[in-house]
Amino acid sequence: DELEGKKQKFLRPRVVLYPLLILLVITGFIITWNYRSGAKIQLVRQGKSPYRILAGGEVSNQVAVAISNLTKKSHKYKIELYKKDKGIKMIAPVKSITVGPSKIGTLTVFITTPAKLFEKKTPVVQFRVTDGAGLDARPEYKLIGPLPIAGN
Repeated sequence: DELEGKKQKFLRPRVVLYPLLILLVITGFIITWNYRSGAKIQLVRQGKSPYRILAGGEVSNQVAVAISNLTKKSHKYKIELYKKDKGIKMIAPVKSITVGPSKIGTLTVFITTPAKLFEKKTPVVQFRVTDGAGLDARPEYKLIGPLPIAGN
């Protein structure tokens, strides 16, 4: 158009579209950053063997609950079993931990399960981690135990 002597348009679609797309991406990043969870919870298997059979015939799974505090303040996190099958218990030397800002704290818990629960399916438990300041996380964990013997 300019070679033919016509006046050139200043507002082309890409002049408006590209800055608008960049603004949307930056806005999305800021919103995501501000509304992220205050903690990251990881459930990690512990011990040399995946499970232990106790003297009473129950199955025990050792689990490390790692809590990463993503905030700028110390928080006291409390852990409990939220959803479980009948007979499943949590044994923990300590059921709460204070984690400093941008630090990681770890609690070790033992989940004891009647062996009969492993006959039909893999039991799943759901933990509940709270901090009293709005965090209410409920991570799930699959328990490991003996497989049923074929024909029984």
